[in-house]
Amino acid sequence: MAEKGQVQGVHVEIFGVKYQISGDPRQVQKVAEYVDAKMKEIRERGPLPTAQVAMLAALEISDELDRVKSERKIFTDRSRESIERLSKLVKDGAKLVEDRANLRDEPIASRARDHDSTELVGDLRDEPVAPSIRNRESTEVPVIEERIRPTVRLGDSTPVS
Repeated sequence: MAEKGQVQGVHVEIFGVKYQISGDPRQVQKVAEYVDAKMKEIRERGPLPTAQVAMLAALEISDELDRVKSERKIFTDRSRESIERLSKLVKDGAKLVEDRANLRDEPIASRARDHDSTELVGDLRDEPVAPSIRNRESTEVPVIEERIRPTVRLGDSTPVS
């Protein structure tokens, strides 16, 4: 146990001076190494008093921090905008699926009154073929399990070649 008045912590050296700093040992060591490297970088530019080197290092590190904060804000804002756009797309997609399900439940004949034949054919492309289809001679055709392809003529149940 440390005596009263003594600081417990990590021993680090910054710019040739030893310090005992409390905190997470790995984080304290990492930060101290960064400050030491920054101060040595500034000293290489020319001979300056230690206090001035420390002040310039603090200013440069503060500037770096400010730039990182600004970049993070831009990234966060863009991310938020992207999430909002994606949320809207998901909601719109869910609405389309719901509308599509409602259209499938509505009889085709009632939709035919409200659409021209081109739209009806477009709707039928994704409709499952009815359990039985009668051709022009009124003979029953076996159940077709596939979907009608875009090459089907209105009123004709055979694909166009």
